[in-house]
Amino acid sequence: MNSPVNALTYIIFIVHTIAIAATCTLCDLLLLTLGLAGVATPINQNELFQTLALWLGLGFLLYYG
Repeated sequence: MNSPVNALTYIIFIVHTIAIAATCTLCDLLLLTLGLAGVATPINQNELFQTLALWLGLGFLLYYG
């Protein structure tokens, strides 16, 4: 690092990387907790939610796949 600007850019990059990793970890933990708590049971019993989840999941996979 040759200048203070490069050092500042590097620090900002590291802080953003840590923030993104922490956000992903917290979201994953939340979804796992909801799954273990049985939140999926009422959703699985509702035909509308099942169809909605199917089409949203398919659309997500087609867009990002």
